[in-house]
Parts: sequence; structure tokens; C-alpha cells
Amino acid sequence: MKFSTTLAFVAIAMLFAQVSSAQTKLTDLLGGPGEKPNAELVPQSAFVGAAIFPKQITSHPALKLFPHEVVTAWGKKEIGFDPMLIKQATWIMKTPEELNSDPVWAVIFHFEEMQGLAGAMIDKLEKKKIAGKTVFSGENQRMPSFMVVDESTMVLGSESYFGEMLTSPAGSVTKLFKNGTVNGQAFAFLDMKAIEPIINEILTETDQFELAPPIERMKLIPGLIVSAELGVETKKTLESMLVMHCKNDSAAEELGEILVDAMDYGKKTLLDQMAQQMDMNDPVQVATIQYTQRITEKYETKLTPVVKGKVVTITAHEEVMTLPILASMIGSYSQFSIDGPVSRMTPENQLRQTA
Repeated sequence: MKFSTTLAFVAIAMLFAQVSSAQTKLTDLLGGPGEKPNAELVPQSAFVGAAIFPKQITSHPALKLFPHEVVTAWGKKEIGFDPMLIKQATWIMKTPEELNSDPVWAVIFHFEEMQGLAGAMIDKLEKKKIAGKTVFSGENQRMPSFMVVDESTMVLGSESYFGEMLTSPAGSVTKLFKNGTVNGQAFAFLDMKAIEPIINEILTETDQFELAPPIERMKLIPGLIVSAELGVETKKTLESMLVMHCKNDSAAEELGEILVDAMDYGKKTLLDQMAQQMDMNDPVQVATIQYTQRITEKYETKLTPVVKGKVVTITAHEEVMTLPILASMIGSYSQFSIDGPVSRMTPENQLRQTA
């Protein structure tokens, strides 16, 4: 699994915190005070981290029919601990040395109560010591290993990362975990400076293409941002907040302008393409265009960046839950469009994928 593919795990971690039932508002499901995540074992080399509080979420009354006892029994039998007692799960990844390098990653589990690590799966693995800690090696280099840090902290991930996690000093991601401005039941932090060379390498590949000005300007974004935070918090309504820390005030102003122009261009391009490729005699497809126009106009207003000093913030309230609906509808339309997938692989689409 390559580095570029693994970046998707940050989004997956955040989506886990945004799953709602048919009869329960997401704000009720995630209810409860937010808390700062535990930043232990996050080494200096980490460039991204995501944390979630599964025990706080699954213990809510709205999930009283969740199969807690089945998950507990499976965990104790197969891996020796109760997954239902996980207080915080933190995913981190090491800054890659090159674009196509295999990812080095880890998930840190902090438990409410003391746990062991045993069971059928662990019994089959080689047992060793790393920096005085017990490690169960994966069956091959591609398989993750387990590390028992103490009776309430365990790690799953790349074994080559374990020693560094235990001995490395704190870095920029650790500071973001401790001093971040976002709050809630799920977080993600990114050190943009750490991967700026790799992002620039990706963007260099698009220099041969002629891009629309709003898309071309997006290539400046990595050079404007120092770090970014994403948090999901709950008050009376769900609120997701993206905070981007820029190099200086002028960089923040420029970033705000780029984002506004890109959103406007993206909206117009999407609607134009849909109008050209959809059957205007089909009432369902016509209605899809109308819905897309309505929702994109709303998001363009709701997601307008707020620039204050060298910080750019985008805040989305619970309307953001309609995004998966819009994405699925557009995905269905794209799959069956007349021109097919080849025609859509334009330079601009390639850059959108990179973004």
C-alpha cells in the first residue's frame, strides 16, 4: 500500500465520528464535552495524526442496541483485550522520504482500564522486546505488529516505528495535539511543512498542462500553510472546523482568496459539465442538476473561509451531512455519463484528485 493511498485513512477516521442512525441526530450521538487528545508516543517524525474517542461515542444511550457484548467477547477471545474499553485511538504516520515509499504508521490505543494482549491471533506471532517493551511481530513485513507499552496502552502498526515512538522527542504534531484550537470527539492534525517537498513534487508534474487560473492558483496552497487542524465538536448542533495556520498574514489573505475562487470555479464547472452530459428530457436528471445547484450555492456561502491574522478557518455545521448524498448522486451520474471516464481525465481533474 503506497503513501498516497494511505492518506485516505485520515478522512476515514474523521468519517467514523460522523456516522448517524436514521432516528438519531448526529449531535445527540456524539454528545458530551470535548477533550484534548492524549499525545503520548507521537514522535517527532510524524507529519499527520488523527484521534477519536470511540468509548465516549459507543457508550451513548442512542447506541444501546450496539452489540457491545459480542465485540467484547470477540476481542477477549481473539486478541486478549476488550475493544469496548478503548478511550482514545490515535493514528499517526511518519513523514515519507519519497513519494512512492511504503507508509510507516501506527495506531495507539489508550484504554479506560488495564488490559492484556493475548488470544488466538497473538499466540501465532513471534514475541520479542523493543526498548524494553513486549512486541508481537507481524507474520511478514507487510503485516502490522503489536506492542504492549503498559497495561492501558497498546500500539498496532509498523514495527520499524515502535522504537522511535518510545524514544523520540515530541515534534510539531505533538504540539498540535496539545495546543490545537479545535475541540470535540474527533481530531486530525497535519504538519504541512514536513511534506511540502513531496506535494511540490506532485504539483510539478502538472506544470506541462494549461490549467484554468483558479486551479493553477491552488498549486500555491502548500507554500502558504504551515499546519492544519480538523475537529468535530458538538454543542447544540454538530460543528466541524478546519483551521489552517499560514506563514504570515498576507499568506492567509491569499489562501482565503484562492479557496473562495476555487469553490466558485468548482461549482460552475460541475454544473456546466452536468448540464452538458445529462439528458435534459429525463426529469430525474434535471432534478439532480437543480438539487446540485441548490446545495452547492448553500455550501459556497456556509463554507466561506474566515481570515483572522495568519489563521484561516472554515466551519461547517450539521448541513455537512448532506455531502455524502451529493457525492453519491454525482458519482452515479458520472459513472453512466455519455462521454465515459476517459474524457474526464483532464489535467484539471488530475489536479483536483491531487488536491
